[in-house]
Amino acid sequence: MNTKINDSLASAFVQKYRTHYQHEYNGAANAVATTCSEVFSSSGIYHTVKFRAKHPESLETKILNLEFRDGHAYTSFEDIRKEIINFAGVRILVDFPKDISEVGTLVRQSFMVFNEVSHPKENHSKSYRADHYHVRFHGPQGKVVVEIQVSSTVRAPYHTKEHEIIYKANKEPTRAEAQRLGRIGCVVDMYEMELNQFAEDEAHQAEKKAGKKARPLEGLDDVGFHMSKWIKRQRPHEWFQSKEIGSCTSIKAFLDIQNKATVGNLFEVLEIVLGPGSESQYSEIAGQYPSHNPNLVIFIMDRMLLTGQAQYPDFESWKDDHKIHVYKIKTLTSTIGWLSRLWKDSLEWRKIFARAHDKSSLREGLDWLGSTKQQFFLDDNLSLRLDAYDVDILDGLWSWFEEQNDRRFMLAFAISRFELWKERIVALHHINDLVAALCPLMKPRQYNEE
Repeated sequence: MNTKINDSLASAFVQKYRTHYQHEYNGAANAVATTCSEVFSSSGIYHTVKFRAKHPESLETKILNLEFRDGHAYTSFEDIRKEIINFAGVRILVDFPKDISEVGTLVRQSFMVFNEVSHPKENHSKSYRADHYHVRFHGPQGKVVVEIQVSSTVRAPYHTKEHEIIYKANKEPTRAEAQRLGRIGCVVDMYEMELNQFAEDEAHQAEKKAGKKARPLEGLDDVGFHMSKWIKRQRPHEWFQSKEIGSCTSIKAFLDIQNKATVGNLFEVLEIVLGPGSESQYSEIAGQYPSHNPNLVIFIMDRMLLTGQAQYPDFESWKDDHKIHVYKIKTLTSTIGWLSRLWKDSLEWRKIFARAHDKSSLREGLDWLGSTKQQFFLDDNLSLRLDAYDVDILDGLWSWFEEQNDRRFMLAFAISRFELWKERIVALHHINDLVAALCPLMKPRQYNEE
């Protein structure tokens, strides 16, 4: 076996490396490190990234060691470049060992990985633990191989010291050094194990919490209970702590119609509406209600449907007149139902109707709205259609509702336009009373609410 070491070729290659290759490898390592940092940061992984092109002195030592190990000298520069694959290196250190696997997945997604090595390998140091990925980077001078090493932050100082004592020195460590490295290795192993246990516990708690948030809201009492629970968890001095919650009917209906009636979605609504800046928004909105002190449910619905400019069904684009007429009748009737639900003092909100300029037309429209004929129309069948007179009455009533600027009326109308319809029977006796109030000399129609 030829064991003569060709140190002249090694020196010549290193000289060529200094002048031609090192800059190329450093640029490739820098580019790969930058991509890694951007990808890992966007994934919320706490990490440190370092890169380097192999130092010339270290490279020359490595070439000579490889020649000595293999028992023959390299015969060309190309042989050396093929043999050594870590001219360009990137080291990824993650704060939490649990993230090492995810980092590997992201590396595979971001680069052309052609080789992977997981340490420790058989018959190698059991203390060195890292995953190596060899990737091809397309640089200005062509393809360059970059080695990406992934390990944990806590293990890095130990790896560095072990490398200095064993590999760089190219000799067996002393007994004292080996014992000291062994003790440090045990401490590092224990530290990583405890960090992983923390991660497992946190994942378990997060899973339990997610399960609770995904639980469906069973009814109004359940909504009220979780609203109270969320409010109590907030800081004691928050402005909404002293406010009345109010009836949760509208919030439950709002979540139901969007198929979002879960504890988690309720909490999300509360965090958005009662979050930073909400106190000034409440003050501005509250001034537009007669009491100047609306409860939290009214404020929340106002923010979502009025201030938030909710997207209502675009019924004007519908081609089915019957569908449009059903939508309008249900919305108008439901508006009166919501007025009675959100504001118990009916005498107060009925004054909105009493202020109408054309009381006769409004009375005619409300009388038409509450008639049994409209109930048949809603229950039916597509065989019943509104005639021209009916459509004029309906459109006129709709226009009057749209023109109202009383905040209570606007909110009730908005809730109904969002198809959160109250049952027709809830509004009928109020319609009857409004018809009587608008035209006291005419006997109002009597409705059977059975």
